[in-house]
Amino acid sequence: MASKRPSPPSDYGWGVGVLVSKDGDFLHLDWCLIDEVWEHDPELEAPLATSNLFGTVREKKIDGYYFVNG
Repeated sequence: MASKRPSPPSDYGWGVGVLVSKDGDFLHLDWCLIDEVWEHDPELEAPLATSNLFGTVREKKIDGYYFVNG
């Protein structure tokens, strides 16, 4: 039986953080539930607005994956 979580207030957020990484032939999917009140943080956002922290953007089409249980 699944538990019912209450709906969050409008200033509250639930989300999922996902990290995908490759280790040789293996693909790792790491995730976590984010259950925090969102707050604006100008000090954290300033470097994102003024620099290119993530390098040059590249786009590449790749074939999808099918996940099969068992």
